[in-house]
Amino acid sequence: QANTSDLWTADDSFGGTNWSLGLMSGTSPSITAVNGGYEIAFEANTGDLWTVGSLGDTNWNLGMMSGTSPSITATNGGSGFEVAVQTNTGDLWTVGSLGDTAWNLGMMRGTSPSITATDGGSGFEVAVQTNTGDLWTVGSLGDTAWNLGMMNGTSPSIIALDGGVGFEVAVQTNTGNLWAVGAYWDTDYAGLGMRQATSPSIASR
Repeated sequence: QANTSDLWTADDSFGGTNWSLGLMSGTSPSITAVNGGYEIAFEANTGDLWTVGSLGDTNWNLGMMSGTSPSITATNGGSGFEVAVQTNTGDLWTVGSLGDTAWNLGMMRGTSPSITATDGGSGFEVAVQTNTGDLWTVGSLGDTAWNLGMMNGTSPSIIALDGGVGFEVAVQTNTGNLWAVGAYWDTDYAGLGMRQATSPSIASR
């Protein structure tokens, strides 16, 4: 989001592009590589979810919660994508090539979901902070309440592992410490306190 509030992309391959699309103040876009380029998800200044890029430009007519941001992942080998958002009702929705789903899962106000492709891109898993303050994951690999309290105002980060048959999530817990939970290990990095109101990011290696 540029300081003009418009969406811009800039990279060596495609050059700089002003999409002339206004973003909601206090929100951030999410981008994923797809066949032939990239696709971006963002909350427009109208409050609706938009996706733009190589696979087309779409106004999903899905109202988002103010102050939250979407998360996008490529699916089906880059021929499609799926987006996770907190809607203006406070619930988790996913929309895209693998279908549109209302998960009937209330999210903590001011937090954003994280999504990753699984099963070779034929599925996905989403991590959220629910309105009870707990970490949940839902999707193709199952729905799990981790009974792990999260710090108010923070969001989880999720990554697929083992070719998409497992995943790992990083969070700031309500103790202020970094935790990772998922297919590989559940670890309290007790010696690593996190700054209040910040969220971790996770990658596979």
